[in-house]
Amino acid sequence: MKQYHDLLRRITSEGIVKGDRTGTGTQSVFGHQMRFNLADGFPLLTTKKVFLKGIIHELLWFLAGDTNIKYLVDNGVHIWDSDAFRYYNELCVKHGILPVDMDTFLSALGVESPIEGYKFGDLNHVYGYQWRSWPKANGESIDQIKEVIETIKKNPSSRRMIVSAWNVADVGSMALPPCHTMFQFFVAEGKLSCQLYQRSGDVFLGVPFNIASYALMTMMIAKECGLEAGEVIHTLGDAHLYLTHLDQAAEQLSRDTRALPRMSAQGFEPSGILLINKHAGATSHDIVYKVRRALHTKRVGHTGTLAGAIFDAPRQLTDVEGQTAVLRQGDEELLAELGVEAAHLLGGDAHVHEAPAATRNIHGREDEGLVHGEDDIAVAGDAPLVAQ
Repeated sequence: MKQYHDLLRRITSEGIVKGDRTGTGTQSVFGHQMRFNLADGFPLLTTKKVFLKGIIHELLWFLAGDTNIKYLVDNGVHIWDSDAFRYYNELCVKHGILPVDMDTFLSALGVESPIEGYKFGDLNHVYGYQWRSWPKANGESIDQIKEVIETIKKNPSSRRMIVSAWNVADVGSMALPPCHTMFQFFVAEGKLSCQLYQRSGDVFLGVPFNIASYALMTMMIAKECGLEAGEVIHTLGDAHLYLTHLDQAAEQLSRDTRALPRMSAQGFEPSGILLINKHAGATSHDIVYKVRRALHTKRVGHTGTLAGAIFDAPRQLTDVEGQTAVLRQGDEELLAELGVEAAHLLGGDAHVHEAPAATRNIHGREDEGLVHGEDDIAVAGDAPLVAQ
């Protein structure tokens, strides 16, 4: 994506070297904006592999109002492990309790700990809590996602369609204060656009996640509201590269960008899923199953576990559950749809070979959220549906 590469170039050429809370050091610029027209394709980087599995599950976790990492870990996503473990250790010091090790911690997620009111894996009032249960002074709470969707539907000209995660009263007690602090929706000519403000952006690792996550959420909410997806505008405050990432950023800039993949929400049946709040009784499983309806449209018949969001240009299929896809005799038409020759995955050299007429097994192995290899096809999801 040119917009992202332009940001990398700006930081490496104009950025100021600064200290940071990690002690690593950064090269930073202050104030930058990128615009992504979703009609041009899904804004997923094409010059390095991106952990799409993590992006999808983290977004569903946010939308569920969940603040414990158990759901993420159960689905093979470990991007919040270190923050959760650090927060747990801080609480142990505060309460004079000897902490358990990381393996024991992860095996006990969701279980009550010796610290009163704390379950292993809790992050306190981070994103999902603020999005779905912003506390009011009278003890009630505000479901911001529900309210913004209702406003989009009933009063699309409103200039108050805003969701905030920056609750000043809670920031000091969160495991990690929100980096993407607020977002606003805008409706015009039948299209829904979203502008995100991010106070701090780790441009090499985190920002590609944020771009794709907000693009996917915009698509989902647009579908929920009977609109087309418009633009995602990403506004950054402190946009930085850690000094340990400068070489990797230079290597990424040396690569040619490719055509963006496309994600389809065709066939999604608006069911009010985004109006369901985990705190009102919905489970993460309910939300994953229903939201996946937005990503899966075409039944594959007898292909069993082959499922998920299929992207094209470049042909990319991504594994969400780490499953093995079995392509049986008669799947030649499906393989043709996937592009059987040189179907390169993002930034890699994996490809799909011509399949024989007989039964063929595709054995997946997971690496940074992508399943790849000489004879591998990566797939997403666990329902027998394929998006086109």
